[in-house]
Amino acid sequence: MFILIPILLATLNRARGDDTWLTRLGLPGRALWYCGPLVGLVALLVQPWPVAVAWALAYLVWAVPAWGHLFGLGRYAPDREVDALSAALIEIAAGHVHVAFFLRHLLVVPGLALVSLASGSWWPVGAAIPAAALFVLAYEGAWRWAPRQPILVAELIVGALWGILILAA
Repeated sequence: MFILIPILLATLNRARGDDTWLTRLGLPGRALWYCGPLVGLVALLVQPWPVAVAWALAYLVWAVPAWGHLFGLGRYAPDREVDALSAALIEIAAGHVHVAFFLRHLLVVPGLALVSLASGSWWPVGAAIPAAALFVLAYEGAWRWAPRQPILVAELIVGALWGILILAA
């Protein structure tokens, strides 16, 4: 079970990041709306149902806002307008994309606070800031280790980190 949860979350996080499978299956909407509840079902394998629901909500809160131009860490810019959140975070970070991406990942804090409330443990919310830093580190590492497919690698690593968080809670 301890290896299965990170593998399942890595797979789900990748599926959330690449929604081409929705088109192939003829499903409407964003991949996130399918993957978020599945995160809760995976958490249910090792957590009581209220905590598993909190994990699903934490994942959704973290993943809903745009990543847009931040996940490229200055190496890649998608062919679309910079969204308002990314622009604000880049401005707050004085142009430092890594700092802006870290600030974006701090959206894990409210969700992990909810997990802490549901579980009665301070640990999940205490792990939020280190988790946000590890998420950025995963993207930076992926850009260095797998420059041809950095986003795929980073999404797998970040998903596995979500699995580790669920197991550790």
